[in-house]
Amino acid sequence: MYGINLFTHGLNHFLAYLLLALLPIAPILLGLFLVSFFKSNVVTLENLNAVNKNQEKYREEYGYTIEEWYGKKSKMYKEHVKKQRGISK
Repeated sequence: MYGINLFTHGLNHFLAYLLLALLPIAPILLGLFLVSFFKSNVVTLENLNAVNKNQEKYREEYGYTIEEWYGKKSKMYKEHVKKQRGISK
């Protein structure tokens, strides 16, 4: 049993030394993580902004109707229905 106890204590010391060795570079690793996290969020927001600005282009590209894309209560759908009624008269 003495050998197992020595091994576990040695392992605990190894982990402590490993954590102490990583401590000086922890701010750098944290900074890299935060930069990559915020960069991915910025890219996502840019993509959403592009879709928001060019909704008609994406609606036509993906084959959605005005009702499916905007919804029945939207201003765009109501204007579309008025135009359709004006054309059909």
